[in-house]
Amino acid sequence: MFHCRNGRDQTELYLDSILTSDIAGDMVTRRQRWFGIVWLLVLLSAGSIGIYTARRPILRAAGWALVVNQQVESADVIILAIDADGGGVLEAVDLVHSGVATRVAVFTEPTDTMVAQEFLRRGVFVALES
Repeated sequence: MFHCRNGRDQTELYLDSILTSDIAGDMVTRRQRWFGIVWLLVLLSAGSIGIYTARRPILRAAGWALVVNQQVESADVIILAIDADGGGVLEAVDLVHSGVATRVAVFTEPTDTMVAQEFLRRGVFVALES
């Protein structure tokens, strides 16, 4: 066996150098992995903030593109379907009161008493079917 100055043999020195290089390589690999993870988190955070800030103006612009705000013209008759329910009929009543039409055609089914009371409050008589 060949001994070095510090009293250790050559195989011990070789094994120590391998172990220290493995540890140093592990440290570099861990550091690169953590750097990649932190970089990914930074990118995800920036993307989330960017989407959050751009979301509202994009949705608002899409809403304005979908909504048509035109002047209501007069009509001969307002026709309501059965599934218009109370809200649709109340909207028709408001259109009649604002002068859009003078007549309303309603496909009926039995109405609710609360809806009939609201019609009476707005000045429209509704006959409840029994």
